[in-house]
Parts: sequence; structure tokens; C-alpha cells
Amino acid sequence: MFACTARQRIETKRGTIKLQGLNAARNSGSRSLKTSFKCEGFANSLLSRTQVSNERLTNPSINYRAYPWIFTREIGSAMRVGCLSFRQPYAGLTLNGLKTLETRWRPLLAEFRNCTIAIHIAVKDWDGLDWRDILLNRAGMSPTLVQQLIDSGEKFGRGVIAGLVDVGETWQCKENMPPLQALELENKALLKGLEHKYLTAISNARWLLQPVPARGGKDVWEVDIPDEFIP
Repeated sequence: MFACTARQRIETKRGTIKLQGLNAARNSGSRSLKTSFKCEGFANSLLSRTQVSNERLTNPSINYRAYPWIFTREIGSAMRVGCLSFRQPYAGLTLNGLKTLETRWRPLLAEFRNCTIAIHIAVKDWDGLDWRDILLNRAGMSPTLVQQLIDSGEKFGRGVIAGLVDVGETWQCKENMPPLQALELENKALLKGLEHKYLTAISNARWLLQPVPARGGKDVWEVDIPDEFIP
């Protein structure tokens, strides 16, 4: 599978990208295609600043899920990215940079390594209070500071796309880890009991300049973010 750092040769004409050599690369397994650009990720990809033709999006000869860097593109004045829904307070804690490890029971973010996804804030709250115990008793934060963080995470409300994060490596948490290693991972995830869950490193969290109202979707879905909302 080609990652977001895969090099591909493109030609731009009248706002349309034409990809060349994708099928040849897929059939031969070659990773050394001649190129004129490098996609470093969703946030700074050339594709995220260039219009893409409808013909390319519906071309059955290209396996788009095999090339996740194609998922980000600008159509008109909006950038299209993958999106994942978070419940509060984890959405706010993620976008404020405190939560740097995402946990799921399935490897949802494995194919988005080295890419950027959007964070959607769900309407419902997270049921547990592990995050509060970790912030108060492990991080040594005061109740006042914790409440300020929670309030800050609610500044855009619920049911909105609120920010962006960069996705790193995904791996499955092992059972019977050394206690110190388990504590370190829990502190990054702001969640306890990580055994057997899939962990994904997330970084470079940033709020959008304005929220985008949206209903939550299943797993990772695609959303359009107006270019003027992107920091």
C-alpha cells in the first residue's frame, strides 16, 4: 500500500489532476515512480489545494483505498478529508493537545498513517471518568484547571467538525505490559485498561478557525471543510 508520502507523477491542466502510472505501480509493486511532487500528508498535500475532476473520483481502474493520500483533495473552496467522531471531553482534550493517543477496538486509523484527519465532536458524552482521575491524580492538575480545559473544549459546541490532527503509527496494545509502560500509555490516552485495544499516535492537533456543523458518521468518513476555516 502506498502511504501519504508516496510519490506520484501528476499533470495539472485547467484545475484537473491526471494521475499516471498508478495501475502500473500496483501491478508491478514498484515504489519508485518518477514524480514531480511529494505528498507529505493531508494538511500540506498538493492535492488538498488542487481541484480534482469527477472522472478521476469515479474511475474504476484506480483502487483509491490503496492510495489514502488521494482521499484529500480540494473541490472548489473546500478541502475533503477523512473524519472521526469523538465524544466529549475527549474531543476537546484531543484538540487542546492533552490526549495524544487514540484508542479503538479496531485498527480504524491504520491506513491513515502520516495523514491528517478531521475531528468531529459527538453530541453524547463519554461515560467514564478515567480522564478526570488521570488529569487530577497523575498529571497533578487542579480541579479549576481541569474545568477550564473542559470549558475550552466546548467552545464550538456539539455536532460539529472542530479541528484536525495528524495520524501516526497504529499498533495493538499487548497484555501484561510492564506497569510503567502501561501507565505511560494510559496517560497519553487519558484512559485506563488499554489491553488488546488498537492504539494510534496523534499529534499536531489544531482547532479550525470556525466549526463546520455536521452529523456524525460511521468509522472514518469523508467531509468537506471550507478552505477559509483551516488554520
